[in-house]
Order: sequence, then structure tokens, then C-alpha cells
Amino acid sequence: MRNKWLIGLGTAVLIGGGAFSVNALTNENSGPVDLSEEEATKIVQEEMQGFTVDSVKRDDDDGRAVYEVKGTTEEGKQLDVDIDANEGSITEMDHDGEDKEYTGERTLSEEEAKTIAKEEASGSITEFEIDDGHYEVEVKDGNTEYELTIHGQTGEVLEFEQEEK
Repeated sequence: MRNKWLIGLGTAVLIGGGAFSVNALTNENSGPVDLSEEEATKIVQEEMQGFTVDSVKRDDDDGRAVYEVKGTTEEGKQLDVDIDANEGSITEMDHDGEDKEYTGERTLSEEEAKTIAKEEASGSITEFEIDDGHYEVEVKDGNTEYELTIHGQTGEVLEFEQEEK
């Protein structure tokens, strides 16, 4: 009877250890990031005055490393905020179960974003919108169309596509 118990325990340890090893090898969050948990917390608290942090954990959001900061607003509402773990930008807020992409605090004005787009691509701006806290700009010049994504805080061109029509 004791041997069966030891065999069962050994099997459980092997299975559990194997599952842990596979998770460690496939976990996309195991790589280095530019921000610490403390820096992510500070970003949220500076953006959301009176925000009380309950927890911070590293997570993966569509292949992007983020810190999920959970807490309570001054009004007593539960709020989950995702911070890009490398850029430090707020990418998403979940306010009492309502999922919303962050479109708040941008330090780059719309005019500055348009100027950057015109410097990168010649032609006329045909579409201009804010998505996920960044500027999405489409420019057309004759048969050439450009699509740019411009960081809403730094002005860096995050994506640039050129297509001949």
C-alpha cells in the first residue's frame, strides 16, 4: 500500500514539475521590460489623482508586456489599468467591468501629430483619429497611400506603411 502511495506522489510531482517547466518556457512575460512595478504604479497614480493601488501584476496583452494595476478611485469605483511595461503608456482601463481603450492624457497635440505625419509622408491627410492613446493618420499622394501610427506622448512613429494603388 505504501508503494502505491509513493508512486502516486512521484507521478504527481513529475506532472506538476513538467507543467511548471512548460509554463516557464512558454511564458511571454519572462523577458526583461523597461519599467518596474513601482514605476507603473507611479504612472497610474500621477494620471488618476486619488487612486489607491490594491495590486500590480505583470501580464501579456496581445503579445505586449503590460502591468495590470488594480485599485480604487476617489469615488470608490474599482479600476483596472494596463500600463505598457516598456513604453510606460496607459493602454487600457477597465472601470467596474467596462472595458475601454485609453484615449486620455496625450502630451502631443493633434497639430503636432499632423506635422509629424506630413514630415514622414507627402500628400494630404485623408483620415485622422485617436486610437489606444495614439494618433492613426492616413495620407494620400496621388496613387500612394500612407498609414502612420504616432505615439500620443512621445511623437515617435510607431508604424509606417506605404502602398501604391
